[in-house]
Amino acid sequence: MRDLMILGIGPHASEMADIVARVNAVEQTWNLLGYVSPDGQQADELLNGHPVLGRMAVLDEHLSACVVPHGQVSERKDVPRERLVSLIDPSAFIANTAEIGLGCVLFPHCFVGHNARLGDFVFSLAGSNISHDDVIEERVILASGVT
Repeated sequence: MRDLMILGIGPHASEMADIVARVNAVEQTWNLLGYVSPDGQQADELLNGHPVLGRMAVLDEHLSACVVPHGQVSERKDVPRERLVSLIDPSAFIANTAEIGLGCVLFPHCFVGHNARLGDFVFSLAGSNISHDDVIEERVILASGVT
């Protein structure tokens, strides 16, 4: 298992911890260390059973940990690319010819069709449908049920 930190503390970040649990139920993949609060709010509190670890400097305390950004903080450029990972709910359908960028989050029941391409930091909420050959540029947030 690899250590993971979620960058952000909003409601969607809390729901991302549930995605981590669903991923781990299928295959033990992530050891969720907790959340990073970009502005330091709620440090030392629990969010959905996991600690808010502190400000961005906490990343330097866990150099081997991977980072997945919450959609509203995906514009940050101070996380090294080699630490970024995507988080995909097991209920999502991803075609074998689709390309998913770094730092993407796909919530439950998302559909990504053949030859679709998602840029970095795409945040796709529950039930989004990205059809075949669609291209979603980077730093895009798709609302629930968007087609």
